[in-house]
Amino acid sequence: MEEALAERLRLQGGRMTFADYMELCLYLPEAGYYQRSEPKLGKNGDFYTSAHIGSFMGGCIAASLDAAARRLTPDGGDVAIVEWGGGDGRLAEAVLSELRDVYPETYARVRFLGAEGSPYHRALQRERLRGHEEKIEGIVEPDDDIVERAFRDSTTLIFANELLDAFPVRRLVRARGEWMELYVEGDPAAGTLREAPGPIGDARLAAWLAAHPVRGKEGQRIEVGLAGLEWLSALGRRLRRGFVLLADYGDVSAELYAPHRMTGTLLAYRKHAADEAWFREPGEQDLTAHVNFEWCAAVAGEAGFGEIGVTTQKSFLVEHGILNKLRNHDGADPFSPEARANRAIRQLLLSDGMSELFKVMTMWKGVDAE
Repeated sequence: MEEALAERLRLQGGRMTFADYMELCLYLPEAGYYQRSEPKLGKNGDFYTSAHIGSFMGGCIAASLDAAARRLTPDGGDVAIVEWGGGDGRLAEAVLSELRDVYPETYARVRFLGAEGSPYHRALQRERLRGHEEKIEGIVEPDDDIVERAFRDSTTLIFANELLDAFPVRRLVRARGEWMELYVEGDPAAGTLREAPGPIGDARLAAWLAAHPVRGKEGQRIEVGLAGLEWLSALGRRLRRGFVLLADYGDVSAELYAPHRMTGTLLAYRKHAADEAWFREPGEQDLTAHVNFEWCAAVAGEAGFGEIGVTTQKSFLVEHGILNKLRNHDGADPFSPEARANRAIRQLLLSDGMSELFKVMTMWKGVDAE
């Protein structure tokens, strides 16, 4: 990692964009955070996702995919399901198990593809999904031809949890009434890296800010997730007919760039602790920023998606029947399966948990509006 960062700085005249830095930290082969062969999720990792709080998120996603499959293929034709960036496969297992147990007619006609960039996570997914082996068409890199064929030739249902927040972001600072880009450069005195402002040198970033102006206070820092927006745009070009469900944490511009967010939303996660020390141990901690769903919806519309909706995770879970999963029990044993299940549902729905911060974005492609 140190060699890669030093080489990138050398090639770019001593400074790089924060997006370049973040991409190396997360995705450098073998050394990047998501490429390392060690746990990132759950108790032994650095953070939890909703997939680690029981199987309920997966069950609700399965209900949504079943409804989409029935709408898109009323004749009962085959359907491809693609999970993008599925990590250890826990969410895919919950989705496929719910389809098998609750929606067997849909399960009978689906084939599953895992689009995952990490060799370590692909291996974990293959092992975890052995119980659905007959349904697995492939667990491959996202740019594999088998994924492209599904997008081109099939009715395809795509879901992803905490994917958009992992795309590299650009960092900006408001200085003298203008936005300056924050670059990463070496700090000889400290022997580490630091941020330094400079002019915006990327025409794409300048054009985006011109079309989507952000007002900020002097000294305020913000993130612009161009890479995630470009992924959404490319997805619209690639997908012929289907349904997309993306769950992540984020909000609209008015909240993300509000005056009380003077340092932005970027955080580093390690061992279940979050801070702003993103130059500490590059490659050994997660870096993530909130998703601007207002901008995502605008890009999705331009990319040809229709019926674009964004709702809180709480509303999504309730709409798709999570309250029906609550179980009666006598309360004598707080560690009984029933008590554990109810606590998991409560954690997913409480406003101080994941329910309001997390959003679920859905969109359709190649289907007439009803």
